[in-house]
Amino acid sequence: MEISLADLKSLMSSAEHCFPDKDYGWIVLILRNGFIFVGDTKRVGGVGFLRGYQVRYYSKRIGGLPEFASGGKSADDKLDAIDGELEFPWSAVNVIGVLPCGSNWKKHN
Repeated sequence: MEISLADLKSLMSSAEHCFPDKDYGWIVLILRNGFIFVGDTKRVGGVGFLRGYQVRYYSKRIGGLPEFASGGKSADDKLDAIDGELEFPWSAVNVIGVLPCGSNWKKHN
């Protein structure tokens, strides 16, 4: 089977828009540019919406970022509240990772 470059480009451009709408609840979101956010997140029509915090610094943990996500905020973490809602393009290129948050995050908010 052969595929032309034009067909491949067409497939790749349509692949970015194939994410179905989803309500994630509280997650840690890692974006391509290295920014990390934590908050109540949903995806609608290829666009992500997050209400929560930008993570400026999370304190050292044995389990790293997954432990931060599951265990909740500690006194040494530095979080900046987002006024309103963060809107960002949800694509395979932009969103590097998503970690589910533990119930401790929901207690703080």
